[in-house]
Amino acid sequence: MIPQITPERLDGPSGQLLVALVQQEYVRRYGGPDATPMGADDVVPPRGMFLVAYLGTRPVGCGGVRAG
Repeated sequence: MIPQITPERLDGPSGQLLVALVQQEYVRRYGGPDATPMGADDVVPPRGMFLVAYLGTRPVGCGGVRAG
């Protein structure tokens, strides 16, 4: 199955779920959460973008970029 990638808000349900999971992984691997978390308004056009990957209806990945 090919993932479908869609732009969404970081503070939407899928974004919140996936970011919480990655923060848990950072704690497990590095002993603490990300020191430079992104806010939802940091990753909206034209300053940035947040994308969510879905397999069917299940969110399976995300990524965001923000202007420096």
